Amino acid sequence: MSSYEALQAIGRLTQDGDIPELHINEIWYHDVSARVRIHGNATLYGGVRNLFDAMPSRVFGGSVSDTFPEYYDIVGRRFYAGVVIDF
Repeated sequence: MSSYEALQAIGRLTQDGDIPELHINEIWYHDVSARVRIHGNATLYGGVRNLFDAMPSRVFGGSVSDTFPEYYDIVGRRFYAGVVIDF
């Protein structure tokens, strides 16, 4: 069995321009996953993206729903699982 944790930090960004309110707050995302070989040539895997369901900051003038999906995770927590079979 193997496991993996990813930590992604989006740092604070500020734009010096006509709109002083335009800044992007920092945020931390945690992803975890694991995989285990279940039968010779088969591997079961699964994980969670955005484990703590961190919500993006609202940003004046954001491109989608008053935020920036280029920087923030706008989907929220999500789970995935699968099986890989090697031939």
